[in-house]
Formats: sequence, C-alpha cells, structure tokens
Amino acid sequence: MTEFSPQLQFVDKNNLTGILQRVEKPGRYAGGEFGIPKKTADQSVRFLLTYPDVYELGMSNQGLKILYDRINRNENMLADRLFLPWPDFANLLREESLSLYSLDHHVTVSSFDVWGFNISHELHFTNLLYALDLANVPLHREKRMQSEPLIMLGGTAVTNPLPLFDFADCIFLGDGEEAIVEAGRIIQKCKENKRSRCELLKELSAIDGMLIPSLYHVDHEGIASGPIVKKRNYFADSFSDFEHLVLPNLEITQDRVVLEVSRGCSQGCRFCHAGTWKKPVRNIKPAALLAAAHHLIKKTGSDSISLNSLSLADYPYLKELVTLLSNDFSEKGISLSLPSLRIDKNTIPALLITSGIRRSSVTFALEAGSDLMRSRIHKFVSEKSLHQFIGGLFERGWDLVKIYFMLGLPDPEGTEVNDLIRALNELGFIAKKHGNRKNINVTISLFVPKPFTTFQKEKFKNEDYFMQAIYRVKNELRSRRVSIKYTDPFMATLESLLSRSDVRMGKYIEEAYRKGASFDSWDDRLRRDIWRDVLASIPEDILKLWTGPFAADAILPWEKIVHGFPRSWFQKDYEKFLCTEDVSTQTNEELSQQELTDDVFAVPPSKKIPEECYRCVCHLKVSYKKSGSMIYISHLDTSDVLRKALRRAGVPMTFSSGFNKHERMHFEEPLPAYIHSEIEIFYVELWKNIDLTKLMNDLAAELPAGITLTGLDYVNKRPPMHAPVYTFRLEFYDQDLFSTVEIKMKSMPERFSYDKPDHKRKGCIKHMERRLQSAIGDIHFVHSSVSFSIEHTTTEAISLSDFIVYYLNIPVKDWNMKVKIIRTGKK
Repeated sequence: MTEFSPQLQFVDKNNLTGILQRVEKPGRYAGGEFGIPKKTADQSVRFLLTYPDVYELGMSNQGLKILYDRINRNENMLADRLFLPWPDFANLLREESLSLYSLDHHVTVSSFDVWGFNISHELHFTNLLYALDLANVPLHREKRMQSEPLIMLGGTAVTNPLPLFDFADCIFLGDGEEAIVEAGRIIQKCKENKRSRCELLKELSAIDGMLIPSLYHVDHEGIASGPIVKKRNYFADSFSDFEHLVLPNLEITQDRVVLEVSRGCSQGCRFCHAGTWKKPVRNIKPAALLAAAHHLIKKTGSDSISLNSLSLADYPYLKELVTLLSNDFSEKGISLSLPSLRIDKNTIPALLITSGIRRSSVTFALEAGSDLMRSRIHKFVSEKSLHQFIGGLFERGWDLVKIYFMLGLPDPEGTEVNDLIRALNELGFIAKKHGNRKNINVTISLFVPKPFTTFQKEKFKNEDYFMQAIYRVKNELRSRRVSIKYTDPFMATLESLLSRSDVRMGKYIEEAYRKGASFDSWDDRLRRDIWRDVLASIPEDILKLWTGPFAADAILPWEKIVHGFPRSWFQKDYEKFLCTEDVSTQTNEELSQQELTDDVFAVPPSKKIPEECYRCVCHLKVSYKKSGSMIYISHLDTSDVLRKALRRAGVPMTFSSGFNKHERMHFEEPLPAYIHSEIEIFYVELWKNIDLTKLMNDLAAELPAGITLTGLDYVNKRPPMHAPVYTFRLEFYDQDLFSTVEIKMKSMPERFSYDKPDHKRKGCIKHMERRLQSAIGDIHFVHSSVSFSIEHTTTEAISLSDFIVYYLNIPVKDWNMKVKIIRTGKK
C-alpha cells in the first residue's frame, strides 16, 4: 500500500470496563460529556487533538478548544480528543494489550489522519514520547507507515522546533485557526488522489507557518538547514466565538468562561517569550466580547467569566468592558475574574468592579525586587504604588494578595537576592500593619532564557546558585505574613537545556523516556535520578553550548529555520538593558506616571444580585437516572454537572448569602462511584415559579449521556436528605458468584467485624463493627439477581460499599464485570 490511508477502528467499550474499575479517576477516560458534536467518526478527514498531560489540565487548555471548534465546524472533518492517561491506566492498557483511544468516539489513535499535540512547555517533551509509545506509533517519523497518523506539533514550546525534529512529521508555528482547516482540505484532496505520506507532507509544507522536518538537512552539530518558516498570525473580530464546546464531567483546573480580550503584548518585557512571540497586538472590541460572553454563558452554564490577556492593563477598553460585563452578569450571580495584574491606574477600577459577586484573589507579577531592575526589564511598577495598592486592597476587605517574583535575571550589579529579601520584608510589614488576617503569598519563579527574547543569549544560572539564593531568601525573611513557594531549581535547569538545544537533544529526550521519565512537570513524578544520569552523558562542550551564554554575534540554531525578529533588534535592545543611565532616566519618567492617588479607589458600586433572588418561594424536586459513563463520576462532580445544566436551562435558583454566593441545591444520600441508579433525587430552591412542562424538555436537552431526567415536581417542604432505608438490586454476570452470595445473604450474622484502610490516615487500617442481619431486609432472589433494602449508616448499619466488598467479598475491580449494582429507591 503506497497511499496514505489510516483506517477507522473502534474500541470495544466492554473491554474497558475492567480497567475503569481499577484506576484512580475513571471519569478521565470514560467520555460521554455534554457538548460533543453530533458527528459520526467516519468523516473524510480525522484529527485527534491532545494536550500532553492529564484530563484536568487538557480540558482547561484554550488553544485545544479553539482548534477542536474550528475543525468540527467543517463538513467532512472531525476533531476528537485524547489526554494523557495517568500511569495506573496506562499500565493496565499495556497489560490487557488494549489500544489508546479517543474520548468522543472511542476509536484507536491509528484511525486518525493527524494526531496534533499542543506543546506549551518543554517539560512535556517526554510526555509526547509517552503518548506515541502507548499508542504503538513509532517514535521516529521515518519509521512510520502509510497507515499511521501524521504527528503534528504546535504551541509555545516549539518556537525552537529542533529538539523534537526526530519525532514530528509537522511542526506548526503561530496561530492555528486557519491553518488547521487548510491542512484538513489538503489531506482530503491527497487521500482522494491516493497520495503517499511523503507527497502529503510536501503539500502541507505550502501552508504558511508549517514546518516539515523531513525537508531539512541536519549536520553533525545538530543544525538544520532548509526552508525558513515564518510564524503565522491570526486576525479576527473575536477569538472566543465557539460553536463546539465540550463541558467536562470532572472538576478541571480552569473551569470558567474565558474571554480572550487580546493577543500579543505591547509591554515588551525583555525576559518574556510570549510577549515577543505573540506579537502583534490584536485587541477585540468590547461589544464583540460582550456578545461572546452571553453566548458562552448560555452554552456552558458557568458562573464565572475570566478575562484572558498577556497584559490586561494595556487593553485600551478595560474599564468599559468590565463595566459592560458587570452590568449584564452581576445580577445573575456570575462573577468576573482577572489574570495577574500590573499596578496601574486602569486596573484598579476594573478590579474593584469585579469584586461584587465572588471576590477572587488578586495577583501581581512584579518579577524583580527593585524599581531599577523592574524598569530595566520593562516591568514599570513602582514600589510606592505597589504598597499603596496592597494597603488599599487590605482596607477594602481583601485578606490575601499573591505576588510573583523572579530570580536569575541578568544582574550586572549582583543585587537581586538582597533586593528580593528587602522587598519581601517590606511586604510583610504592610500585611502586619493592616490586621491579623492579612497575608501575602509569594511565588518565586526561576528565569530560563528563551528563544526570540532580548535575553535569549544569556547564561542560565545553575542549580547551585538558585538553591543558595532561595536558602538566603527563606532564612532572612522576617515576617510570618509572607509565605513563599518557588520553582524546583532542577526543573528550571532541565527546561533551560530543552528550550535552547538543537536536534541532538532528541537522542537524550528519548533516552530519558526509555529509562522511565514522563510527567516531568509534576514535582512528584519528575525522575531527577534518570535525568541527572542522562545529562551527565551529554558531552561537556555541548552542555555548555546549550546553557549559554552565546556570543553576541552568534547565529542561534533556531534562527536558521524560523523567521523571528532580526538579530540586530535583540542585540540593540540588550545594549539598552545594560545602559544604566538611560534606564534610570526612563525609570523616573515611567514610574512618575504610575503614581496612585486616592481617587483611583473611588469606583461606583457594581450591581449585585437582587434581594428577591435570595428568598425561596418553592422547592423543585428533580428525579433522574444515572448510568453509562456517569457511573464513573463522583457525587461532587455529578452535582456540578447538574448545577450547570440547570443554569443553561434558565432555572431561577435561589442564591446563598455570604462571601462566595452559590445556588441552593440539596442532594440526597450520595451515590458511590461505579453504581447505577434508577432513581436519584435532589431539591432546588427557587425564587419564582416556572412552567414545569417546558422545563422538562429544556432541562432534558442540557444533560450529558448517562443522566436521564425522569421527573420534576413542586414540593411544599423539603424532606430530610437522608432516608432511613435505601433499596438496591445486584445483577450477576457470574453464576458461581451469584450462588456464593445467595448462601452468604441467607446466613448473615447480626453484627459483622472487618478491617479496612483508613483513608484519613494513609497506610493505616481501622477496625470496624457494624449491624448486618437486622440492617439488611426485603431480600428477594430472582434468576441471577437479588434485591434488598439497607438501613442508613446513622443507625450503625453497615454501608452498602462495605457490605459488598467486605461481607460479600466482591472487590471494586469486579463491579460492572461480575455484578452490576443498582440503587432502585428508598423507603
């Protein structure tokens, strides 16, 4: 077979059941979320999109959401999702010889034409190999066959594409909204014309921003020569107008509506890779953002909107936008949150306006410990304004402020550690001055020189330097009001090597992976021992080259194949950084403009939730069934899924009073994971009556697969949330097990003693003794099933889970394999 031809292959979901019963968070791998496009898997062109980390992080990634939406808007194209399985699930896949599969349609990786990865961090590099290996896709591009997907990489960590040259078929540079669709059309045409993999790659190279590693010559020093590719920029009236948006069934890292107010940054911080790479600045008008917010709130049921920008303080319509959003959403209980801020006259009113519903934490990125150094790196923030602003926040009810600092920046005078210690102690004094509950959380990141920045040729300060600096900072901190977290110096060392290396680094990335490295960005998963051995095997001259410094006139490896700013521009800007006199003059001018006056805190009060929305006029009883993929979702996550569905359906739920307001919902006895239910009930307090016939249809349309609405009723009074007795049915797939259970249930003792792990104390066992015979009633055996009732644990009765696991001796791994457990009601 000479033409490029991946073949569609479905995974048998029945083969996954036994694995899902044995992993920590099965909901990560079950799929079935609300919002999956109603497309069949047999589309002409199929993309599999992956963020190379776990579900909770991948589902929070905005870039992946954008590409997923863009692809699925097109007829004959399909985008599906896959996130990296945690080692427990991955090991079971290997043991059972099962394929890695997509979440939406449960098809194998080899079914897709393109497997795209958003590589946003260098410490994801081994995760790329982990994913390929788990899917049985050859790690090296030249070994892949016509039936295997193209491996396409994008994201901010591939602006220097050389370290991943060996593993990628395509590397895309820049904004991918238009390019991903262009790639889909080329793939469709090439498949129709029965083109080979090699011919397809040549066609894809015509896309602006697309780099094809196989078209480059790599010399013995790891330097690639070939076409120079220019980063691609996307211009639009809105970056947040999603049509296809999958809503998670699990709690994820960033679960809110995100409005991308701008791309690019005009601030020009000399250390910042994103600030340079994402130029030019593209601001979205407030009217378009307001329309997008209404659309996304309706589509998601979220109760929070976050404004996303590299430098929100520079967005020219900030106060206007925040006022519009507050006017439209505050009365609905929807809060606004802002990213890390710069101390600026424009950001203060915005921050105060957004504090009306849920007061989010306030974060500032200062980076350096002195006014002079901040100005030298183009972070124009005066210490006087900072102290004034923090004091103003403490006086207005905030108890916590978060601040980011950085160590390891170019420091000609050698004062950065002393400056940081002084700054932290002064912040501690301010917190103490304003009351007992005021605190400041400080995160110290470690500077890593990155490509396409003014400091791209700087030397990376080594691990020992950072360890000593952090020790000094912690040892000389005089205030308990300031708590410190910091980046692992070894992680920063590894990131530095990966970010400025060349093609030769691929060999060492693979070696680290083969020895067991993966999830390197997780502190408890980073295999420092493996990486230290690998780094020790790199010749010293190459290691010094990759850690810098580079000569002032050096042509850096990535500059030979990626078009960025001219080298002369970076060199001139670096010379300006070194010129202390110019910086001092600029410092005084910039900081004088940032001086704050008392009137900046005089902001009109934002709209609040109307008083009528706090008063309950009736209770709505909601009944539903739980089955399918939802049995793998915890009670807390299920309740959040239902809360969002009620919001999308427009249910007028009563709000709680207090600091962080939320809708008042009351759930009956939580249903353990892995258990089906024929009747689940919860109650919602409403501030006005609504038409239940219409709501029945509206709410049913907003529920994910696995939750079936069975009834809506008004009740005069909400009953107790714990029924005295619940009823269950066990349906057996294993006849021998059924016979054993029948014998045991016919001869139950009155009390039952057993030992079980103590989840509150890791590694400990606790002894239990519970009522058994008198707690289990209404026993009926029919064919291969048994139904029974069980009293609530408040009567010293054994819990359902303990009854099944410890008395009937059916471990959780056998649930849904040998027996199906169903809650059927209550008495």
